[in-house]
Order: sequence, then structure tokens, then C-alpha cells
Amino acid sequence: MPITCRNENIRQYNKIFIGDTAKEVGILLSEKEESLISKIDHALYLGRELQKAEECIVKNIEYIQD
Repeated sequence: MPITCRNENIRQYNKIFIGDTAKEVGILLSEKEESLISKIDHALYLGRELQKAEECIVKNIEYIQD
């Protein structure tokens, strides 16, 4: 069961990455920026989540992060 985040604190973003596909955002994170991903397991996790998010956008369904 997903954990919901209902918090009144507004988060501040350090950086926003924009792309048309999961692959494009993945490339921005892994190849264009330095020191954002330092662990292979984190890179794999991000890839899975980006692909899932893209599929939800295409199917017009809600994305819930694992």
C-alpha cells in the first residue's frame, strides 16, 4: 500500500528536469549533470520510476511512486 504524503510544508526544488520521455529525463540525470547519481541501484530505481511515470502519462492515469 502506498504511503500518502499530506504535509502542509511546501517543498523547495533544487532543480527541475523536463523531458518528453523517460529516456530523455534519464539521460539528463545520468549524462548531462554531474554527481546526481552515485549508485547503480539508485540509477536503476530512477529508470523504473521514470518509465512508470511516462506510461501513466500516456494512459492518463495517476502515477504513484514506489
